[in-house]
Amino acid sequence: MRINNQRISDLAWDDEARVELEQALGGASREMLDEAYCYVSKDGSLRAGPHHEVRDGMMVVNRDAVYGCASRMRESAERATEGAWGEGRPYEETHLRRSDRVKALQHLGRHMKDMEKVAMYAGE
Repeated sequence: MRINNQRISDLAWDDEARVELEQALGGASREMLDEAYCYVSKDGSLRAGPHHEVRDGMMVVNRDAVYGCASRMRESAERATEGAWGEGRPYEETHLRRSDRVKALQHLGRHMKDMEKVAMYAGE
C-alpha cells in the first residue's frame, strides 16, 4: 500500500473506515504509521488521531477525520488550560503531552493546507 496525501476523501469517517485502516496497517512500516495517525509513540503502542482511509489500495486523507481529530486535540488543550491537569501530565482524551499534541496538530495542519490546495484546483 502506498500513501497519497494529494487525494482527499470526502466520505464520512466512521468505525468501518477506522477498522479498515487498522487492518490494512497490520505489519506496516513506521513511515506508514506516522502518516496514518497524527501521533504514534516511540514503541508504536499508543496511536492517536487516525485521519486516513484506504481507497483503491492507497492510504488517502479523509477530510472529516482530519477536522475531527484537530477538534478533539483543541478541546483537550482547552480543558488543560482550565487547570484540570498539570502541565507535565498527559491529557485525558488523547493521552498526549503538550509537546506531542503540538506535533500532532502540525501534522494535521499540513493536511489542511493540502486540502485547501486540492479544493482550489477542483474549483477551477
